[in-house]
Amino acid sequence: MVKFVLLILISLTAAACTVKYEVPYQDIPVSELPAVYPAQKLGIKASLLPIDAKVPSQKVLNNGSGIEQLIITPMTQQINKAAKDTMPLFFAETAEVQTPSADRGLIISPELQDYDFNTTVRGFSTCGVAPKINLRIHFMDNSGREIYRSDTVSSVPVIEGNCMDSSGMSEIWNRQIYKAAADALAKGFNGMTGSYALNSYLSGAQSASPQPAPKFAPEGVTDKDRLRAAFESGAIDAAQLRRAIDELGGERSKLLDSFLNGNIDPTKFGELY
Repeated sequence: MVKFVLLILISLTAAACTVKYEVPYQDIPVSELPAVYPAQKLGIKASLLPIDAKVPSQKVLNNGSGIEQLIITPMTQQINKAAKDTMPLFFAETAEVQTPSADRGLIISPELQDYDFNTTVRGFSTCGVAPKINLRIHFMDNSGREIYRSDTVSSVPVIEGNCMDSSGMSEIWNRQIYKAAADALAKGFNGMTGSYALNSYLSGAQSASPQPAPKFAPEGVTDKDRLRAAFESGAIDAAQLRRAIDELGGERSKLLDSFLNGNIDPTKFGELY
């Protein structure tokens, strides 16, 4: 693996060339999951239909110095790992499948739309990275029919390390990709939980437990939590979030009541509010 310091030294002495940097996969523990705030945990089974991770993800970066960097990362592997670790926060029972079929419950199939890396270099020894991952998450019934689709973009801060420490930088890249993937997935899951499509699916879905799946958020989840989930999924912006929270302390509009009661999905609420 080419060390990060090599990228820096070459950038000072060469032009119009490409440097390859390959990040080998590292297993990131579930304890590294970013803070995730589920709007609700559903009492149903959900199965992950993973992305094909056989081919490493490649991205060419150009920092404007004339040096192109070919970055090879375990992007799809970390997306699959983040999905498996994030799903239990949102669903009572989870599994991994290769094809939709009976008894698989809600099928979740992430699709990598695009990604980029915000890389930083300070001095000769400090490098940082923050991935930006665009995911399209398909939610399907066990026949493979799509019932909902969510497009999300991750947002994680830059984390820095020692450029000369190849092992340490590789761990940072893996951890950052994992966290960015989990962030994008959680936004998509929260968008799904407040949708009309979910309520329609739940009306005919098999519960993973003897208890019927709750239609709305379980006890302990507040209206603010529901609004925050809508904001994190991108359905409403910061100004709409503040206005809605202000409404909670006074007379609510019919539109806000309809959303909080589950009669309107987050996306439609954001368009009308």
